[in-house]
Amino acid sequence: MNQTIELLNRLVSGRGYSCVRKDELGLAAGHHYLKRLFEHFSFDFVFDVGANNGQYAHLIRKDIGFNDHILSVEPIPDIARKLIEKSRHDPHWSIHEAALDATSGSADFNIMVGHEFSSLMAPSGEFDGKFHGQQKIKETIRVNLETLDDLFRSQEAEFGFKKPFIKLDTQGTELRVLDAAGYALARIPAIQIEVSFQVIYEGAPDISESIRFMADRGFSLSGLFANNRGHFPRLIEMDAVFIKSSLLGELP
Repeated sequence: MNQTIELLNRLVSGRGYSCVRKDELGLAAGHHYLKRLFEHFSFDFVFDVGANNGQYAHLIRKDIGFNDHILSVEPIPDIARKLIEKSRHDPHWSIHEAALDATSGSADFNIMVGHEFSSLMAPSGEFDGKFHGQQKIKETIRVNLETLDDLFRSQEAEFGFKKPFIKLDTQGTELRVLDAAGYALARIPAIQIEVSFQVIYEGAPDISESIRFMADRGFSLSGLFANNRGHFPRLIEMDAVFIKSSLLGELP
């Protein structure tokens, strides 16, 4: 099936069309948005925070066409080691093993049955079983904590980037991370975070709180798109891109 879609895309791409599976229409719309975003801002560095298996790094490298440096941040040691192996043939992709939070230090980290749901937060009992058992705590490990500002400053000193982009997927703690990241937020034109329509972690914000939080810090919602094939019929979460409000007047 994938080979058929690739063949069809080669036939129609020159006319401004693309072929996608029906169950990937939402994902394709998000990829199209990101491609436009990256083309407009010409980002020269990407923070891929909450890297998991490197899906986002692969997306922006292969589908979006981003060629500059990617820093993937992942707290689970086994996954971080696998990412290091994957990155060996890409000199512009580095891996950093840590969890980001409001303060540095160490903390207990919940590894879920489905490790993409792993978080510093505990899963909400309201959503117990809604992900076919994937959001159950499998084990708890101790991880190193860093702040986004400290990580940002260290990478800025090393790479000297001018237009960084941050994708932040920390399973419920995104606003907690950003609340302590005034230095970074002052220096980025756009940021991508996961937002919740249904709260799946204890104490995590919903989408209205996320929009207000970003607006208070000078960012406007620009894009909202699927980050998975969907949880029909209940909408649970999506990815959102916020652009610095002061830049909106400069956009075509």
